[in-house]
Amino acid sequence: MTGSLTASILPQLAEALSGSQTLEEGLILKLASTIRGDACNEDTMRQVLEMLADAARQVEWRDIFGQAGLLATCSHSLHPEEPENTLKQKLRLIGNCCADNDSNRDIVIETECYEKLTCVTAAALPLQPLVMVVIFNFMNEYEPAQRHAFKHGLVDLVTKILHEEDKKQLLVIEYALRCLELVLQSDIPLGDKASGLITLLLDWATYPTIQFDIFYIILSCLLALHKEEYTEAFNSDPSPILNYIKLMARLQYWEDQLSNNPELPDEIDKEDVTRLIRSSRSSTITTVSEISASESFQDQFPAGSAFLNSIVQLLASSDSNLLTCAALILGNMARDAETCNVLVREYQPHLSLVNVLKEQTQIGVLHAVGGALKNLVIGSPAIRESVIQAGILQCCHKFYLASVMVEVQHMGLSLIRILVAASPGNAECLFLPLEYDASLSAIEHILQLYTKNTEVPIRMEIGRIVVSILREAAKLPSAHPTRISLQHKISDMSPLILEPVIDMLIQDKWPVIASEGWFALALCVQTPRGASAVADLTLPERFFQVLRQAIYQKSDRSNFPELTPPEKSRPGPERLDSNASMQSQKDRENVFIFLSGFLKHNVSLRSGQMPPPF
Repeated sequence: MTGSLTASILPQLAEALSGSQTLEEGLILKLASTIRGDACNEDTMRQVLEMLADAARQVEWRDIFGQAGLLATCSHSLHPEEPENTLKQKLRLIGNCCADNDSNRDIVIETECYEKLTCVTAAALPLQPLVMVVIFNFMNEYEPAQRHAFKHGLVDLVTKILHEEDKKQLLVIEYALRCLELVLQSDIPLGDKASGLITLLLDWATYPTIQFDIFYIILSCLLALHKEEYTEAFNSDPSPILNYIKLMARLQYWEDQLSNNPELPDEIDKEDVTRLIRSSRSSTITTVSEISASESFQDQFPAGSAFLNSIVQLLASSDSNLLTCAALILGNMARDAETCNVLVREYQPHLSLVNVLKEQTQIGVLHAVGGALKNLVIGSPAIRESVIQAGILQCCHKFYLASVMVEVQHMGLSLIRILVAASPGNAECLFLPLEYDASLSAIEHILQLYTKNTEVPIRMEIGRIVVSILREAAKLPSAHPTRISLQHKISDMSPLILEPVIDMLIQDKWPVIASEGWFALALCVQTPRGASAVADLTLPERFFQVLRQAIYQKSDRSNFPELTPPEKSRPGPERLDSNASMQSQKDRENVFIFLSGFLKHNVSLRSGQMPPPF
C-alpha cells in the first residue's frame, strides 16, 4: 500500500499543480496523510512538502492549501525532532502560505504553530534563519499575528538571538530585527524588557562592520524604543550613554558613506534613509541629554573618570554631532557650584567650548555649547573674564544669526548678560572693535539685532544686557576710569542703546523685567551725560502711561501677564500680593529717583527747553 501511494501521489500532485489550480478531494486526503507521515516513506514526504512549498509561492495556491486543510495539517505535524530536510520543507510551506495571507495566518494562530516555531530555533540551529523568515511572513502587516508572537515570547527570542548570534550570521539577525520592528511599530508595551533591548541594539548598531540594511532596521527599532518610559531606566544605570556617543559617530559615518556612494538596497528609499538618520540623531541627542541629567550620572562618571576625560576630548572633534553630545553632557553636569569648580579646575572646559564656537556654525552645536557655557559661568563666576579673554565676543554673532531658532538667539544674549554681570571689565569689552569687523563692536552688533528683531523675549534680553552695563558702571567709584569710559560710551551710543530699556518698561508680561528698567533709568540720569541721553529718546505714549501708573498707584503690577486695576483684588496667596506690593513700591521709588535725576542733570532744561508732558 505504501509503495502504491508513493508511486501515485508524486505524479498526481505534479499534474494537479500544473493544471487549473484545484485539488480533488481524494488527492487532498492523500496529501494530508503524507504530510502526517501516515503512509509513506520520509523521502516521499519531503518531496511532497517541497512541491507544495514551491507552489505556495503563488498567491492562488496559498488560499487553496489553507482552505483544503493542508496548512493546518502541516502546522499540527511540525515537530523540532523531525529530520532536518523534512523540517525545512514544512517551514517553507508554512512561511510561503503565510505571505500576505491573513486567513492562513489565523490558521497558524489556531493550530499553535508559532509556539512550535520558537522551539525549532533552539533544536535545529541551521534552520534558525529560515524560522525567522517564516515568523516574519506570519507577522508582517497583520497585528493579530504580531500580538500573538509578542504574547508567546518574541522579544525574548529576539533578545536571545542578538545575545548569542555571531555577527556574521546576518540573515537570522536581519529577520529577527525585522520581527522586532513589527512589534515596536504596533505600539505594544514592552515594559521592563525595553532597556535591555536598547542596550543590545546599541551594541549591534556600533559594531564597525555591520551592513547598512541591518543598521537601518536597528535605527528604526531604536527610534521606536526612545520613549521616556523606556529610557528612564538609564537614570539609575547611565552606562549605555557610552554606546550612544558611538552611535552618533556611526550615524555620521553612514551619512557620509551614502552621500559618497548612494547605492542602496532596492527596498530602501534614499529619502527615507535621510529622514531616519536625522530622526535618530535628534532622538539620540535627546536621550543623551536625559541620561546625563540624571542623578546617578555624576555618581558613575565623576570628574577624573575615563569617560568624562573622553567627553572633554570630544570638544576637539570636528564632528558636530559629537560636539553637541559632549556639550550637552558637560552642561547637564554643570548644575551646581561645586561641580562647576571641579570641572573648571580639572579640564577648563570653558576654553574648549569657546574654541568650538569659533569653529562651528551648526545651530544644534551653538545651542548645546551656549547652554554649557552659561551653566559653567553661573556656577563658577571666576571664569567670566577668561571666557571673554578667550574670544567669545568674536563669535557670539553666530547666536544672533540663528533666526530659525529664537531659543539659540536668546541663549547667546543671555550668556553675554551673565558674562557682564559683576564684571565692569567685561562690560567695557562689549564696546571694543571686533576682530572680524573693526567698524563694529559687540554691543553694536547686539543693537543691530534689536532693530531687526520683533521677538519680545529677544528685545527684553537685549534690554537686560544694557541694564547690566549700567549697573556695573554704577558700582565703581565716580572717578574710576572704567566707570567714566562706560558712561561716555553709553552717551555716545544714545539714544539707540537706551531704547531696549524703554521696551522693558512698557511691556506688562514680566513685572520683574519692568522693574529692572526703572532701576536702569534711575541709574542713567545720575549724570548730565546720562540725563541728556534720556532726553534724546523719542518716548512712546505708553511710556507716559506706565510712568503715571507707577507714580499714582501703590501696586499696579502682579506676577500675572495683565495689569490689575487697584480697586480689584488679585487672586493668589497673600505672599504673592505682598511681594507684588513691595516691588511696586520699589518701582515708585526708582521712578522718583529717575525724575529727580532727570530734572537735576538734564542740561536742556536749564536752557529753557521743557521736558515732554506726562
